[in-house]
Parts: sequence; C-alpha cells; structure tokens
Amino acid sequence: MRDFKKPIIKDNRKLREEIPSIEKHFKSIEKEVIKYPKVDGLIKDPNIVTFRSCPICESKKQNQLFTKLGFMFVRCPCCNHHFIHNPINEEVLLNMYEVKESDNLQRVTNKTNFYKEYWKEVYSKYVEYFQTKGLHEGSVLDIGSGTGAFLEFLKNNFNYKLYGTEFADEVIEDLVKIVGKKENIFHKVKIEDINFNNKKFDVITMWGVLEHVYNPLQVLEKISSIISSNGIMLALIPNLNSRALKILGITTPTLDPRGHIHYFTDESINKAASLTGMKVIDKFGELPVIDLMHQYLSKDDNLINQIIDNEECYYSIYILSKH
Repeated sequence: MRDFKKPIIKDNRKLREEIPSIEKHFKSIEKEVIKYPKVDGLIKDPNIVTFRSCPICESKKQNQLFTKLGFMFVRCPCCNHHFIHNPINEEVLLNMYEVKESDNLQRVTNKTNFYKEYWKEVYSKYVEYFQTKGLHEGSVLDIGSGTGAFLEFLKNNFNYKLYGTEFADEVIEDLVKIVGKKENIFHKVKIEDINFNNKKFDVITMWGVLEHVYNPLQVLEKISSIISSNGIMLALIPNLNSRALKILGITTPTLDPRGHIHYFTDESINKAASLTGMKVIDKFGELPVIDLMHQYLSKDDNLINQIIDNEECYYSIYILSKH
C-alpha cells in the first residue's frame, strides 16, 4: 500500500525560467491591488474592503502579524485562525475571478506539461486514498474546478459521476464537455447558494479553494449537508508552518492577500469542522520544496524527511467526513 504521508516530488528547480506565466501571474496580482488607495499603509475604502472579526469563532480580538500590499494579516488568539483582517469585498473578489488577468495567467500555467504531470501524480495518489475508504465509484463534486484538470483525470481513468462549480466564463464549455452534462456544472453560483435537490456526493474536493472563500463556515455547512454518510471531503490549502515561509518570509508566494484570505491551522480547521457537523480524519503534506527555496538550501533525502516529519510542506491536505 502507498505511504500517503510521502509527498509527490518532482524537480522544480528552474520552474520560473521554464514557465514565465508563473512570475507574470504574481506580478499581475500586485498590479491589480497596488492601485487601491491606502491610509496608514492599509486599504480602508469600504467600497473595496471590509474589516472583519474572526470568520471561524467570530472573536473581535486579533493579533497583527504583518501587512502586505495594503492588507493586514492577523491571528485570532481564540481559535488560532490566521486571516486577512481587511479582505476585498466578496462581490469585488468574485468579479476578479471572472475577468482578471492574473487568473487567466494561472490557467495558462496549469496547462503546461510540468503542472499537468505533477498534478496528475497528486490526483492519482488521492484517488487511491479515496478507494482505501471504499469509494471506488459514486459521485464527485469538484468545487472551483478551474480548467477541469481533476475532473478530466477522473473521466479518463475512473468511473465516477462528475460534477463541478466554477465562476470563470472561459472554461465552462470545456468543463461541460468533460462531465458530459451542462446541468452537472454549476456556473457563477457560490457553493452555499446552490440547490442540489437533495443530491448527495461521495467525494467533494477543493483543490486550493477553501482559502479563497469569503465565508468558510457557510461553505463547510453546505458540504456537510450534501456529502453522503460515508463520503469524504478533500481540502488542499496553504500551510503557514511551511519551510518555504520560514525561509522566504513575507515574499512567499502563498501569502497572496488578494485571493488567499484564510490560512487555516490544525486548531482552526478542526474548530470549523466541529461547528459544521464535520470532523478532520486525516492530514497530509504536499510540495516540500518550492522552486524559490533551492538557492537557500541543500536538498537531500534527510531534508525532505525533516520537512515531512515537521509538517512543513508548502500545502496541507485535510480530509474531512461527517461527524
């Protein structure tokens, strides 16, 4: 049986040289938000942002960590959730996902051979994990499907019934072709607002999506209501304990306050799960070393094992089920 604690590892040393759209994507994000007016270094215009309490436990207390691009990163001292204190308003944010250059560049990156090969290995690993839980068939809902890479992988290799959600117009036709039915793709509707007509799903996935949603508790409550009794949810999210962040600090790419408005910890995701009728049943790490780290370390098996043992991979993958 596969050791699921072992991350998928590929040589990513020269990734930005070989895929220019990666760097263009992050520069585009900066360009999108740099224009917003700032007061004392923060974006405060209520037409753009809203200062909020903790989205998990609703505490009004927060400890400031740092600011970046006019956004304040804070930690909730009550549930240890890390989040953006003044996130972009939801309507503004959803419009960005539809039309902004940075997200188009991300889609270009995701279609490159390196990314397709890497994620195919990651998807294969976790579908194997699903099957260890007895989920060899049934329905899969992929929330925030993007270009449809995960759904296409499932279509080409397995016999699941496929469903997806997505906001961007330009990928919808391709997603419909992948799943085979227009009604199986939910377009421009937040997951918490979709009427599934009592349909239940055996597997629900969020590949780098939960950190983007404005109200994670509402999303998890919805998932809890539509997941089958023996179903599981997978959420891949940024890891604030990553070795990358310890080396690269505030320049770490995952510290993207425009889109990444939540940074879950073990404590806060367990809290969020318990509040929404779910529980965390497993945790894994992926991507121990990102391309920007190589100039600051000597990569060998011992280092990789340290990163795994210390839960310092760039991504955390949490597996949830109904409580």
